[in-house]
Amino acid sequence: MKRILAAMLLMAMMMAAGAAMGEGDWPDGIYRGFYYDGGIEQIAVQFELKDGLFASIVYRGVKYKDGDYMSEDASDAQKATYRQYRQLADYLTGKGVDAIDDLYSPYDIVDDVDAVTTATIQSSKLISAL
Repeated sequence: MKRILAAMLLMAMMMAAGAAMGEGDWPDGIYRGFYYDGGIEQIAVQFELKDGLFASIVYRGVKYKDGDYMSEDASDAQKATYRQYRQLADYLTGKGVDAIDDLYSPYDIVDDVDAVTTATIQSSKLISAL
């Protein structure tokens, strides 16, 4: 019974701390995020938050089943897709965390997106990693 009460007290304290933080209040720091599909890491990012803004976003890996998009021997199509991911990161730099929602419309941010399918970039992978 004591354990249950202690667990309930701990949960209440954690919820109160989260509510006190408020929406948009993010601790300064360096964070890492990943997007996995089928057990395979496809996107790995490291980002820094300062005063609720993205200070930097660095890709640690961009991969898909056809290879590593950041490697020297990446194809032209892979390099173009990686360039688009960089444009998304550049767009977020200096903006608040809420700007992540803008990535749901990548064709407003990056160059050369297929207007019909948006097949050249999956911004949802970056959204998930962040």
